[in-house]
Amino acid sequence: MATLQALHDAAAIRAYLSRQPMRHIYELGDLDPFFWPQTVWYGWVDGASIEQLALLYVPGGAPVLLTHANEAGTGHAQFVQALCDVLPKRFYAHIDTPTMNMLGAVYAGEPHGAYRKMGLQDRTMALAADAGAAVMLTNQDIHALERLYAEAYPGNWFDARMVQTGCYAGIWHGDALVAAAGIHVVSERERVAALGNVTSNPTVRGQGYARQVCARLLRHLDALGIAHIGLNVAAGNARAQQVYAGLGFVPVAEYHEVMWG
Repeated sequence: MATLQALHDAAAIRAYLSRQPMRHIYELGDLDPFFWPQTVWYGWVDGASIEQLALLYVPGGAPVLLTHANEAGTGHAQFVQALCDVLPKRFYAHIDTPTMNMLGAVYAGEPHGAYRKMGLQDRTMALAADAGAAVMLTNQDIHALERLYAEAYPGNWFDARMVQTGCYAGIWHGDALVAAAGIHVVSERERVAALGNVTSNPTVRGQGYARQVCARLLRHLDALGIAHIGLNVAAGNARAQQVYAGLGFVPVAEYHEVMWG
């Protein structure tokens, strides 16, 4: 009989996530020692078999729950019901529709939109794309990144600690950073990366800069040996999805972002 268990065996967690790596880019990346200390894992376990999995990422602010029903949905309702007994009173969540509906019976939810997961399928398209004047950024560029996001992408998920990975690209106009693309998670050990915080200053939009910074970053990730590259994009943002499709990304799954509590 399956039961809810706290999980501590990274190898067992990896084996479950690797069944659908493009769907679980974030979770796989969080197995890296850089992120692992901020994670709490729960599984619906039958004997030695993990049937369902949830990650609670605890970065210091509101915890973030990531969970999606497995391919067959085996034991998912029971898993979510048991999970509600251990979740914090308030948390953000990236969840599929069945999970959202079940959590809605227990928590008050504030929807933050529908999103689409995309995964890089045709790497040749990404590597052939023009990177223009895009360059890789360093820790010295953090303040310039913060200014760009404040102007062009308020409400972003930028974490200055991610710049330490060396996986942020940008385009400069003089002393001003006018476009950038980075990662939310990256792991050379797990060979995964999730692109994020892609934006350009409103004064230069429509000039292809978002595509160029993504192309530069994708070349860098390829050189690092990253095997699986994904991203999350608002379901209604057709323009961004078109840019990503032109770089070789394809849709993988749909999910919702909700603040619960």
